[in-house]
Amino acid sequence: MLRDDHRVATAVLTERISPPTARAIASVVARMIREDDLRVGDLLPKVRDLAEELKVSPSTVSAAWTLLRQRGLVSGRGKAGVEVASPDLAPVTDSAEGTVPVRHDLRLVLPDAALLPRLDRALLHASAQPGLSEYDKAGIAPALETASRRIWPYECESLITASGSSDGLWLVLRALSVPGDRVLLEAPGSPPVIRIVRSLGLIPVEVESGPDGPSPAGLARGLKSDPVALVFQPRAQVPTGAVTSLERLGELAAVLRRSRCAVIEFDDIGDVSTAPDRSIGAHLPGRTVVVKSFEKSYGPDLRMAVIGGTEHFITGIHGHMLLERQWTSRILQVTLAWLLTDDATQRQIRVSREAYGQRLAALSASLARAGLPIDAKDGLCAWIPVRDEDAAVAASAAEGVLMYPGRHSFPSEQGGFVRVATSRLVDGYDEVARVIRLAADAV
Repeated sequence: MLRDDHRVATAVLTERISPPTARAIASVVARMIREDDLRVGDLLPKVRDLAEELKVSPSTVSAAWTLLRQRGLVSGRGKAGVEVASPDLAPVTDSAEGTVPVRHDLRLVLPDAALLPRLDRALLHASAQPGLSEYDKAGIAPALETASRRIWPYECESLITASGSSDGLWLVLRALSVPGDRVLLEAPGSPPVIRIVRSLGLIPVEVESGPDGPSPAGLARGLKSDPVALVFQPRAQVPTGAVTSLERLGELAAVLRRSRCAVIEFDDIGDVSTAPDRSIGAHLPGRTVVVKSFEKSYGPDLRMAVIGGTEHFITGIHGHMLLERQWTSRILQVTLAWLLTDDATQRQIRVSREAYGQRLAALSASLARAGLPIDAKDGLCAWIPVRDEDAAVAASAAEGVLMYPGRHSFPSEQGGFVRVATSRLVDGYDEVARVIRLAADAV
């Protein structure tokens, strides 16, 4: 028998693992998940029990669980145990009545297609550029560099493009670190950022973040671990919507000056943020790297991000990209440059910015009327405390409202929150707030 009351029998694993290394343990569990021998919710053996059976140290088993956690195959830790992870976007079903009708899917922070600018004229302009059939080793098209510098939050030395925000962050972190290095992350923070850090074999260290951004005291504590970088979002922070004030940026810079830690700012929604574009680079230009995404503001099909930093650092990234035959499409670069300077497009961006701001404000007002006030300043989602995270997600799903579990926003996977995307929520605010209010009290 593979499992008893969802607890996977230790013997089931030990008879398949040879030799008993961390990678072998992780490989066996991954294969069992792929072949459906292990299912969502199954609890893996306790670390000490499996270590004793395999005659290895508990740290070997813990390392195996870490490898699986980095791939999103398991979740949890500590006394609650490690279990086979549930896909975040699995269909919501009711065992008695089948699929629950979904009225509002508020799990993913995605742009509203109706608010994105048109690309046709920009693409036509870009396709007429000379030299498109030639291999070009430049890191950024001149037109995009000029347009980007006009909106950059501080005067950086050099710019380069990446194929989207995730690729940009991955390139920067890889250039700054080696596996096993520590990286400071906002808690709560962006789940994709956490996944990228773990995929590179880096160790996330939580820094408490509030409505004004990362805590200076929390940053000081995190710096004791000798991290290579701090990654944070100065505006429209996911999931809280925090905006780091000028005063807080100065406080963080003062703390960082006592260390060697680099700063990576991740600007995820760019021009549709309602907050000013500010950067700690005004204080620490030699140690700051900005990854600015244009996907949510100008269109996901552009797959375009711009990275800014010191000339030495950007040259290093460019060298790695050339070595690996990586580049971003010049057609898309020039397309984005045209959009950034076109008057009609910029008017549409202002309309989009106002619409997103109104949607977040409308849900916040409805939640306040329902007795659940939140502090949402900016961005495309709301961060809501609940008594029991799993119960809240299930209760809202039963009403046809899908929410994202908050535990994925913490490296430690702590719970007690849900994330609600407002970017595509165009009506029904009071009804959604009523469902969230009931779900928040569910146990």
